[in-house]
Formats: sequence, C-alpha cells, structure tokens
Amino acid sequence: MKKILLISMSLGKGDYGGGIVSNTNFFALKELEHYELFSVGIVKNTNDAPNFINMVLPGNASKFSTAINNILGFAGQLNNKTTKNIKYIIDEFEPDIVYLDSSLLGCIASYCKKKHKTIQIITFFHNIEFDFEIARIMSGLLHFFPSLISTTLAEYAAVRYSDKIIALHKKDSFRLEEKYGRKADYIVPVCIKDTQREKSFKLVNEKKKEGKKLKVGFIGTAFFANVESAKIISQYIAPKVEGIANFYICGNGFEKYKALNSTNVNVSGYIDSLDDFYNEMDVMIFPIFSGAGMKVKIAESLMYNKPILASAFALVGYEKIIDGTNVISCESHESFVYHIRQFRRDNNTLYNRKSYYKYFSDKACLHYFRNILREIVNNE
Repeated sequence: MKKILLISMSLGKGDYGGGIVSNTNFFALKELEHYELFSVGIVKNTNDAPNFINMVLPGNASKFSTAINNILGFAGQLNNKTTKNIKYIIDEFEPDIVYLDSSLLGCIASYCKKKHKTIQIITFFHNIEFDFEIARIMSGLLHFFPSLISTTLAEYAAVRYSDKIIALHKKDSFRLEEKYGRKADYIVPVCIKDTQREKSFKLVNEKKKEGKKLKVGFIGTAFFANVESAKIISQYIAPKVEGIANFYICGNGFEKYKALNSTNVNVSGYIDSLDDFYNEMDVMIFPIFSGAGMKVKIAESLMYNKPILASAFALVGYEKIIDGTNVISCESHESFVYHIRQFRRDNNTLYNRKSYYKYFSDKACLHYFRNILREIVNNE
C-alpha cells in the first residue's frame, strides 16, 4: 500500500472557495483504494482545526506575523518552525507521494526533491498565486506587497520541483507555461460536496411566481473581486431593471457594505441557510471581472440547479456547459441587463444539476483523482 502525505493550509475552511475545494479533494484522496493517506493541516488557530486532520501545525496567528514571515520568504501561513516540522514529518513518514495543496508550499517541493529524490510530488494549483497577488495590489490593497515576493518564490519552486502539476482549468495551465515555462499535467476543476443528493428537485411552478419580480442572487465572501462585483450590480445593473428584479447580495463580510443597498438591492452578511437562500432565488448572477482561480459559487449554483448569468471571466473552467439558456455568458453590464429582461421562469430543466453532477461533484472529483493516481503509479 502506497503512502500519501497531504499538506494543506486550507483544510476545514468551508467559508471560502479554496477551503471548499481542498476539503473535497481531501476526501476524494482518502477514498482511494490501495493508498494510506496521512494529512497535515496548517491552521491559524489550532482550536479551529477539523477533527479529520491527522496532524495540526500552527500557522501565523496574525496579519502582522504573516507579513513578517512573508518578508522572511515564507509564503502563506508558513513560518520557520512549521516548515521545520513538515520536513521532520516527511523524513519520518517516508511517503511515496507528497500532495501539496497549494503552490504556496513550493519550498516543501524543493526540500523533497533535493533530499528524497524518489518521492513523487504532486502540487494542486488553486490559481496562479502570482496573478492573484498582483490583482490584490492593483485593487489598492498595498499591504499585501510582502506576500507578493514570497508567493513568487514559492510558486516558482512548486513549478520547478513538482513531478506533477494539477490546475483547475486550461487557462491556468497556459498561464503557468507563459509565466514559468511549464503547463499543468492534469486538470481537475472545482468540485464540491453534493449536499443536495437526497433531495428531489422541484421544477419551477410558473403560476405560483407569475407577476412577481425576479429574485436575483449573488453570494460570496467580501474579498476585493466580489466587492467589485457587488458594486457593479448595485450601480450599473440593478437601477436598469428596477421594475422587474430584486437583487440579494450576501456572504461573510458583506454586512460592511450596506451602502450598496437601494430600492431593489438588499445586502447582508453571513446567512444561516444556503438551502433557504438558493431555493428563494430565480437566477444567480456573477459579474466578476477580477480575481483568480475558478468560481466555487458557480459550482454551488449548479448543484442547486439555478440558472446562471455570469461574465466570461467568472465562467473560466465552466466553458463546456455554457448553453446560452441555463448558463449564459455576459460580456458587459448591458448584457446582464438584457438577459435579466429576457429571463423566463418556465425553462423547466435539470440541465445545471446534471452538469454539476457530471463534472463538478464529489463523485466526479473521486473519478479525476483515481485516474491521476493510477497513471502516476503505472508510469513509475
């Protein structure tokens, strides 16, 4: 039985996209036959660590300590002590495969390749971290500049020393080649746990909603790219469809942006029930034009079988399911307005739900990783 050592800075964090993806990938790897999985989680507060992690290591406890360690060359939540502990675990556990759940762990890939040449190193790229850091800084968040340097060094090491690279989509793979001279070896898109598996989906009752305004939803954590999107909804889209649509913007941190409220825009923060929110919405909207990676909330909307209006940027990685009816790509503010005006509630279909299950579910994730590990082992 081959041994896999999984190292992550995101396990258990179900309140943002990267954490959701990490958790799904973890459980897919754990379910694989013929492998022993040992997991190491690096967390800010060890008391918040999930109980499914084998070993918990403390990351940086504050933004200040993170910045200092970034200046010292440690990316993400890494610091000198935690990095030494990881190296010790690798030496003692002697894994056949080290799975790094972020390109920010590039220094670990470097260590493995130099000291344990037989270990297969797999790195999962949640995005191109360099591009994400640049986008943050360009949005005005200049205090993230120390992170840019350590991130660039870590990501370069991850590309150089990983035996296999997994990216979320082809665009990231092409960007890797453009930036670092190497494409990804495999593509594994955003996959999320199916929380609706036991539920029967009721198609829209047109008579029940006849005459009512459309309920248009936007959900996501209030980081810079999502805040920009919320402003676009409030300032450029909602005013032009005031008579036919109400917009509901929510997610952790959005309680600080009540100024975006208007006659047909309601902004709130954390919500207790995703089920209640999605079940109330007629359509989901994602006018996202910055950030990085692949948008987890689109996979979530598909899981709930919700029609989607999104920018081409937000739909990167979802191109294969864009059909112009259930998943619509909008190239401008005016395009969003047009499709909201044209939206029909009587399009009774399970297209989005089926697309989710086929490509972006936990079952799909297991299929992706089973094939990847089989190919890696067979080629040794």
